[in-house]
Amino acid sequence: MPSHAQPPKMEALLRAWPACPTQNLRLEPCLGQHGQAKVWAIEQSGEVLAYVKKHVSLRSFEREHQCYRTLASASLAHRPHAMAHAQLLVACEVEQLLILSPVAGERIGDGELGRCLSMAAVWLAQLHALPFVDPDPLPLTEALAERVSWMLSKLPTTQATLRQALWDAETALSRVGNLERVLCHRDFAPPNWLLDPSGSSIAVLDFEHAQGDHWCVDLCRLDAIFALQAGAEAQFLMCYRGRLMDEREQQIYRLCRLLDAAQTWLWAQRQGERAFLRRAKLKMQWLGLG
Repeated sequence: MPSHAQPPKMEALLRAWPACPTQNLRLEPCLGQHGQAKVWAIEQSGEVLAYVKKHVSLRSFEREHQCYRTLASASLAHRPHAMAHAQLLVACEVEQLLILSPVAGERIGDGELGRCLSMAAVWLAQLHALPFVDPDPLPLTEALAERVSWMLSKLPTTQATLRQALWDAETALSRVGNLERVLCHRDFAPPNWLLDPSGSSIAVLDFEHAQGDHWCVDLCRLDAIFALQAGAEAQFLMCYRGRLMDEREQQIYRLCRLLDAAQTWLWAQRQGERAFLRRAKLKMQWLGLG
């Protein structure tokens, strides 16, 4: 078993989290694991006290840790009550693990997506409005151009339509001027949302991909909802910022979606994942690429 998949020892967790009760504790694995991290619940008499998230890579640990620190340090003026998320209790860099508070809520079913979409837009607008010091010296426009160049170097010539679309989008990018980074979740999608028990707001989970990026990046994983539900994109944007995208923003959004489609296709090829391959084909179809 890989070391990152092995559950942390309870004694080590108690040393890291002195406030934790010590009697009748159990460490139970959580379902729905993914490649970035493994998660266990710390339970006492059937009640979940906290979650332990052990990261595979130091990079994803640092991203999530920094994001929780940013969320915690944001003033209440910038973080309304509706912006629910887990609270960081303990971070251990040596073990690359975080201990997080439980979050009340239920997974969102297909029938609830319509009303949750507006809540998600409000939550995302609050995240993007948080004070953010950009640590990257490379301007975002240049960073996006570098992503396109890297993607073109990896995509085979058989993906000629996608390659041409990326090239065209990069050419358009050279005319949009300077772009600003905001703190982005970068995996913002219903599987990472919980509906509050009151049904009035959502909580958002899993910040291991979070970093500074263009705000349009956080719309890319919503493309299935936007493509299949008439008016969903307009509904989301009106709740997010009170208006639709202008032409410049549409160009940037298209580039972000093209990069997302290409990355999904490459991942599917690398991992042999048929589900990801189907998803990549749909993403390209929704972009009008066949």
